Amino acid sequence: MLLPQLWRLATGKGVTVAVIDTGVDDTNPQLRGAVVDGQDFLSGQSGDSLTDPDGHGTMVAGIIAARPSGATGFVGLAPGAKILSLRQNDTQGDGTADTLADAVNAAVAAGVA
Repeated sequence: MLLPQLWRLATGKGVTVAVIDTGVDDTNPQLRGAVVDGQDFLSGQSGDSLTDPDGHGTMVAGIIAARPSGATGFVGLAPGAKILSLRQNDTQGDGTADTLADAVNAAVAAGVA
């Protein structure tokens, strides 16, 4: 990836991207301030859309919007973007086609990318 060339065209500033996954940990240092609390579509489980016991959703969000950090050297493709966290699945794969459809509908209703 030629990130400096990409960032000359766009950094994601002003864009919110929905991450429909296992949640997004908003305490991740490179995502701090970038994550918007969305919805949790897993019934009967502890936590919310900012709870990610698996880490997968947080990794996906990082690939999209991780802010620069001298501690890691890693930066997301669109470090200026916001992330709307929609928790639809968990470590046990308890998400269903219905919860996925509900999460996609919520992302569309929120007007995110």
